[in-house]
Amino acid sequence: MNWLRKKFEVLYDKKIDASGLALFRVLYSLVLLGEVIQIFYFRHLVFDYIPYLQPYEIDFTFPLIAWMVVIVFLMLGLFTRTAALCNYLFSLVFLATISTYEYHMFYVYMGVNFLMLFLSISQVNSLDRLLLKFRYSNTRFTFNPPRSVSVLNYYVLILVAVGFVYFDSVFFKLSSYNWLNGLGMWLPASLPQITHNDTSLILNNKWLSLGLGYLTLLFEAVFIFTFF
Repeated sequence: MNWLRKKFEVLYDKKIDASGLALFRVLYSLVLLGEVIQIFYFRHLVFDYIPYLQPYEIDFTFPLIAWMVVIVFLMLGLFTRTAALCNYLFSLVFLATISTYEYHMFYVYMGVNFLMLFLSISQVNSLDRLLLKFRYSNTRFTFNPPRSVSVLNYYVLILVAVGFVYFDSVFFKLSSYNWLNGLGMWLPASLPQITHNDTSLILNNKWLSLGLGYLTLLFEAVFIFTFF
């Protein structure tokens, strides 16, 4: 335990540039915004008792629009903490409660949206930083907020958004006939609604398909222990 505590303290004290977090904030917000736009577009199919005929008792049009506005604020780094809190609350309502249309990215969204409440994602390249500079600068002095953050900001994102999701999925794969027989990659790659390119070169090569299937299983099993 002492070794673990010391390791945590070393990582907490290690400071690196926050530009990567800013880039992640923008790109992740774009992906999440696309997800919400899709939910908004298909809202009648998702929420109506009978699509377009018998609507749900609550109209989710305006809440979904409000969520999209919040994500734009998050992308720009404007009122970031408030936007992150609202984003997480919207996620609890619209993503955490979905069971019929659930898929694995929802776990990523929920984990990252929660972490955004605490991570220094607006440290650089954000409107919050610009407003902070305006507030504390004057004609004789320009205030420059620090650009560095603890490296734990990066590690915890990968651990929660990728490591935990992969590790959790391994237990499902170990009980799956397809994955245990090396077909875990081959099966979805052969479905036209998932694959939009011609993958016949890979699918028609038995040993390559099996090898990639087993490699995926091995990679996901060890990722959480090796990504550091």
